[in-house]
Amino acid sequence: MAGESTSCPPGYSVEFRDDVAILWMNNGENRFNIDTIAEINRALDTVEGSSLTRILITTGVGKFYSNGFDLNWLGNQGPEINEEFVGRLYKLWIRLMTFPVPTVAAINGHCYAGGGLFALCHDHRVMRTQRGWWCFPEIHIKLPFRPEMMNLLQNKLSSPAVARDMLLFGKKYVAEDLLKIDVVDDICEQSSLIEVAINRARTTLGKDNYSRDMLTRMKEDINNNSIERLVSTPYYQAVKSKL
Repeated sequence: MAGESTSCPPGYSVEFRDDVAILWMNNGENRFNIDTIAEINRALDTVEGSSLTRILITTGVGKFYSNGFDLNWLGNQGPEINEEFVGRLYKLWIRLMTFPVPTVAAINGHCYAGGGLFALCHDHRVMRTQRGWWCFPEIHIKLPFRPEMMNLLQNKLSSPAVARDMLLFGKKYVAEDLLKIDVVDDICEQSSLIEVAINRARTTLGKDNYSRDMLTRMKEDINNNSIERLVSTPYYQAVKSKL
């Protein structure tokens, strides 16, 4: 299988390969704003609507998996839109953490800040070698984590020492570094990235498929602490009341 789609349209699209759905992110640096969150959710709707799908892979095109929040867009919005953005972002993270099939982030390039949070909301992560940094640069850009974001990160990272270096001091990592500290499960060349991601998901499936309802319920249980903290925020509650 090719490591990159040869006919991936701009924006966010889904490619089905038998029982695998690949969500291609082809939007430059793949930054998050209200519009891109809506596009990703529409793509996830397509995946959930396919009863044959047993695996979800997300990946980018080119140099970036995701470079995080769209800070230029956020800087031009008022407080109400910024708060709505946070609420919709939290809903997306919860949706990924509880998605009804196994999920793998196939990290094709740079993965910064909110892109790392997005990747950590998957069940597994696979990263290409030879290109791409993983970094939470908030200390350098003077943008502190919200408490519920920090809670999610600490729940997903392997140790307090990893959290210290990654979150407090903004250390940059390549794929080989992340494998050693259990942030990613596999590393490989770009040409085999999608194949390795699919194989990683298949190891979780075994011979039998999972009940989607049961898998969602189990994911809710294992991610309960992070989900409760996100749901309890006024940002999430405000967005929930609009739906």
